Amino acid sequence: MKAYIFPELNMWNAATQVHAIKGSTIFIFLVLGILIGSLIVYMKRFLKKPAVKRVELVCHVPIVGNVYRTYCHYYLSLNLAMLLKSGLGIKSICAMLANFSSTSLLFQIGTALEKQLAEGGKTSTFVNRYPFIPQELNVLLNKGNTGEALGRELVMFSKIKYQKLTKQIERLIGLVQPLMFLLIGLIIVFMYLSMLLPMYHSMEGVYK
Repeated sequence: MKAYIFPELNMWNAATQVHAIKGSTIFIFLVLGILIGSLIVYMKRFLKKPAVKRVELVCHVPIVGNVYRTYCHYYLSLNLAMLLKSGLGIKSICAMLANFSSTSLLFQIGTALEKQLAEGGKTSTFVNRYPFIPQELNVLLNKGNTGEALGRELVMFSKIKYQKLTKQIERLIGLVQPLMFLLIGLIIVFMYLSMLLPMYHSMEGVYK
């Protein structure tokens, strides 16, 4: 349509000297420009935030936030399980995370946890502060198991979170697919309108 039909319609409009008012087109481009500009400004501000704040914001996004939160639970619990199974304690883990990039999520989590422990705070308070840290971690930590046993339990817990993540992604795909079909249908309708409306205006010009 864009390659063959629209050029012919433009030639026809020029031949019949019909010039449609472009106010609606200007308005559409103006709205799109404002939306794109606002999105660019928001993304710049978003990327300047610390990794912890960015993850927190994404976790609160409707629909997608739940999936991302489950992914974070799986990712953090699996990494913590591997570190505990290797014989490291909480303080040793914080010291190791301090060697990561300062912009990474693990570095900022480790730094915040180390600061809270140094001030006499509890691990449970730290876990409850962030939505991307699984609350079930408090139950596992309070059981009093050794680091290796806790690591094995966290491995099992991460597998459960992975299964939940897979189901959430499947449900999300099931939700997105009808929306994509609706979007494609709207695009087709607008393409036909953009083809028929110039023809209608051209015919008006001919009859007048």
